[in-house]
Amino acid sequence: MDEPIRDTRTLVIQLRDRIANLIKDDGLKPGDKLPTEAQLTQRFKISRPALREALKLLEQDDIIFVEHGRGRFVSAMSAVTVERPITVFESVTDMTQHYGYKTENRVLSIAEELPDATVAGHLKLAPGKE
Repeated sequence: MDEPIRDTRTLVIQLRDRIANLIKDDGLKPGDKLPTEAQLTQRFKISRPALREALKLLEQDDIIFVEHGRGRFVSAMSAVTVERPITVFESVTDMTQHYGYKTENRVLSIAEELPDATVAGHLKLAPGKE
């Protein structure tokens, strides 16, 4: 029987992602106020210290900002979505094809030459061979 897939992210990271999803799912826009800590701890059934850590991560990622005495608000950066994050590796060919370009490979030039002694040694070539 297959083992159930477990979420290996830490509780704080999971909570950060859930709050980010709450912003998106509730349609909160830049400048909108986030629910209070008490409301969020009740909604997600988590401790206040864990919530504060998750909120700090969102603040570091510029998803929210704090106005002391007023609360936490959704930042303008929360509206920016990255379609192709830098952490995703893909070939230049795949990237250009995604944007509708047709790629092709062309040989621009080719030449044979005699290698210097170091290159010939690494390639195990006899003296005078190309």
